[in-house]
Amino acid sequence: MTRKALSITAKLPYSNLAGYETGRLSNPTADFLKKVSKTLDVSIDWLLGMNENDVNITKKEYKRLIRHEKTLYNIRCIAEKDRLVVGAFSKEISNNIRSLLDDVEDKE
Repeated sequence: MTRKALSITAKLPYSNLAGYETGRLSNPTADFLKKVSKTLDVSIDWLLGMNENDVNITKKEYKRLIRHEKTLYNIRCIAEKDRLVVGAFSKEISNNIRSLLDDVEDKE
């Protein structure tokens, strides 16, 4: 899950998440920890690094999640490229139509 997705899902300010993650902020509130732990489905102890056994995930599941995240990233990249291509294509069509209309006006 991306930081942005976490901030939206947990209804927390993006800047706070970034601050705690980078170490710019410290001592998160209990409410902040509850929202993050609930959203990520982990214990607050695990978030604080106190109990590694609270997350029961196999290496195989972890690798599958990583592949899934990479796939989503690739889809976002492809969608962005497609958006740019469609935008350029639309601009070209618009220019061609404008040129045709100018030609028609010149002939009239």
